[in-house]
This record gives sequence, C-alpha cells and structure tokens, in this order.
Amino acid sequence: MATEEKMYDLLEKLYIEMQSGFTAVRSEMKDGLDSVRTEMKDGLSSVRNEMQEGLTSVRGE
Repeated sequence: MATEEKMYDLLEKLYIEMQSGFTAVRSEMKDGLDSVRTEMKDGLSSVRNEMQEGLTSVRGE
C-alpha cells in the first residue's frame, strides 16, 4: 500500500511538472507569434508607404 501511495505521489508530481512546462512553452510560443506578427505588420506598413510614395512620384511626373 505504501508503495502505491509513493507511485501515486510521483505520478502527481510528474503531472504537475509537465503541466507547468507546457504552460511555459505555450507562453513562449505565444510571445514568439506576437513578435512575428508585429514584425510583419511593420514590414507591410513600410512596403505600403514606399509603394504609395512611388505612385505619388510617378503621378507627379
């Protein structure tokens, strides 16, 4: 009986560690995706502005 309780305790500890590990990984992935999304938005805005300036320049000529 004592052995079963020890095994249960070890399994419970393992479960808790895995759960917190998954939470940390999920958080890092979300932060990474947010960072990529921000960089893409900035890049698209920059390209859009350059295209707009180019079109304005061509129209002016």
